[in-house]
Amino acid sequence: MGLTNPVDVEDVLENISAQVERRELVTDGLDGIAGRVHPIGWAALAFGVVGLVFSFIDTEFLISNLVWWHWLLIVGTIAVSTQFAVLDFIRAGIERVSDFAINGIGVAVKPGFFMALGAALLALVVMTASYDIEAGVAGAFAFGLLVGSVLMGPVWVLTWGVFLLALYSSLSRYIARFVERDLIISEVGSLAWQSFALIALLGVGYGVREGVNPRIDFWWAEFSNRTKALLDFTLHVTLFIPFLVMALRILRPYAKTSLGFKKDFSGQTDGQWPSGWRVWETWEQQGDAGQLPTGPIQAMIFVAFCLFLLQIVADTIKHGFTLINREDLGQIPEQDVPMRVE
Repeated sequence: MGLTNPVDVEDVLENISAQVERRELVTDGLDGIAGRVHPIGWAALAFGVVGLVFSFIDTEFLISNLVWWHWLLIVGTIAVSTQFAVLDFIRAGIERVSDFAINGIGVAVKPGFFMALGAALLALVVMTASYDIEAGVAGAFAFGLLVGSVLMGPVWVLTWGVFLLALYSSLSRYIARFVERDLIISEVGSLAWQSFALIALLGVGYGVREGVNPRIDFWWAEFSNRTKALLDFTLHVTLFIPFLVMALRILRPYAKTSLGFKKDFSGQTDGQWPSGWRVWETWEQQGDAGQLPTGPIQAMIFVAFCLFLLQIVADTIKHGFTLINREDLGQIPEQDVPMRVE
């Protein structure tokens, strides 16, 4: 059945484009000291004053127990807040780290694929000879994904890796009926789930940078750049960054334990790392028959929150430039005000 009122898509898009207002970047800067000091410097100064006051109060909170490198970081942030070029350089460096999740080191798909395939075949031979065929298959998948992720980008490669791992697990269940042999390898299924988790863990910084997080405030798009920056900067400094710092303090011992760190419960030392070069044998393992090590993926939770914090710092620097009317710094994109759809 045909449409009674066919829609010309190109005509609709042209009408929308005609009703879109282009917001140009503001580059004149504020007058006086407000335009010469990045807002992150004022935030660091306020945090330092609060920390100094709380240092005379006996509590277990971090704000009253800052160590020397905390104070060095505060002083350094205040000092660099007047050097806009340095701040923009730091912001660009952090965003290159976030971009690595998608593009890796920039190797093209064809050479990257053959390099990853070579690493997988080498791992297959070595792990099979050292252990068994199941360990060889799981090792081949793992090393292939690792090399490919570094070369071509973790998120892109891991997405295909999850597909191939899930496809192997599914096909092995049906092929096993015809060959009358158990082809199901539990490590492959576990590796698929771990690879899927890595996509989110490694891509979190890139997602923040690109602003893919959903916003429930439907009027947000019509705010000015400065209003958006004021909201985000305030929430990042007062809520987001403290939350991420707290999360890292909680996750750090968890990551160390998952990688084999042994806590000294006697209290004489903090503990010790395992000795010897076969460190993977001390990693935490799954409870199933395959017993695939889960230590690396557990430690990656800590790494993901580090990437998360770094990108939030980069966004805070970017929003600060907007607040002092220096949108030419920080690569602030020109914003389109969309047409209201009722």
